[in-house]
Amino acid sequence: MTRYSRDAVAQVEGCRALAKRQWAEGDAALCAQHDVAELVTAAMAAFPHSADVQQWACGAVEALVSHSAQLQELFGELGACPLIVAALRNPSWHVDVRTRACAGIAQLAAKNTANSSRLGAAGACVLVAAAMREFQRHVELQLQACKAVGHLAARSVDNRHQLGAEGACELVTAAMRTFPDHRQVQLWACVAIGNLVADDLQNNSRFGAAGVCELVPRILRKFAFDTKLVQNAGAALANLSADADNKARLHRAGTSVQRRKSDVAAWKVKIDGKKVLLH
Repeated sequence: MTRYSRDAVAQVEGCRALAKRQWAEGDAALCAQHDVAELVTAAMAAFPHSADVQQWACGAVEALVSHSAQLQELFGELGACPLIVAALRNPSWHVDVRTRACAGIAQLAAKNTANSSRLGAAGACVLVAAAMREFQRHVELQLQACKAVGHLAARSVDNRHQLGAEGACELVTAAMRTFPDHRQVQLWACVAIGNLVADDLQNNSRFGAAGVCELVPRILRKFAFDTKLVQNAGAALANLSADADNKARLHRAGTSVQRRKSDVAAWKVKIDGKKVLLH
């Protein structure tokens, strides 16, 4: 990638190799030694009009960052956040570019306040929502977009508000309806719900109006064996129940959420009178 930095084909193949490699925790030092983050970021900046470069560079970011907080920080400092958001801007590019961009955004934002702010400022909230709206029947894009929404909302109040204003609540609900049997979509939709409604009354109301209070209990019933999904669905229900109308909707759906007076962060969820979760 260094020798042929002006050759788009070479950059595609280099990024593709990075995206497809099975990375491990200990590989961060190796990547730093060979300036991998710098090379991938440079490829995105040098070829903004190449869908193939952007797709595989986004894929490389996703793969590298998912195993290294150090690389996550480095990509943010190098300016990868606005570059990866830019990959969502071209309406003529195929869905695979948008899918990998959403996946890269999710990994850059995960548990990282600075990157979440950078991505939000670059327009990630608007463009992720637009991608969800355009490709509602594409399961992989909806999955990666739900991840992106969940992570963008987790550590930024501004992102939470902007995602809500762009229709993310209704879009996440639509993804749950469209792919009712896809466990990962349901899991990350629940993560997105929990983070979007946290201390945000408008988003809480939006989800209620979209019908999510009827959907989440169904997911708890269907995937009761999946501990991670049940935990995130329970957290979503606990946050939704902060709204009185939603609490009534949940009750009609056979669900009750009780918070302990001594600890508002602690709650108990029952479905059809049966306890399914304590937190």
